Amino acid sequence: ADYSVVRTLESIQHLFALFFAVEMMIRFTAEGCAYFYTSPNLAWNYLDFSLVAVSIVEVFSQFLVAGPNSAASFDTVANMRVIRIIRVTRLLRI
Repeated sequence: ADYSVVRTLESIQHLFALFFAVEMMIRFTAEGCAYFYTSPNLAWNYLDFSLVAVSIVEVFSQFLVAGPNSAASFDTVANMRVIRIIRVTRLLRI
């Protein structure tokens, strides 16, 4: 793939990881830790937390191992991206 396309997609990935991490911090602040772990949406909260944690680990591992200017990816962590689609199903629940 073209290097500029790869860099653009990585930048978008980093922005989404940052966005969801900020969203998670806002939720912790607004709802409190106790509500986060005892709410009726506990399974969704755990899923959200897991996906944000994996996103952050993936972004930092790319910077630490490959450097900020490399297009390297890690298959094991990258495969977790597929699970992020589950977040979209939250919009579809009734």
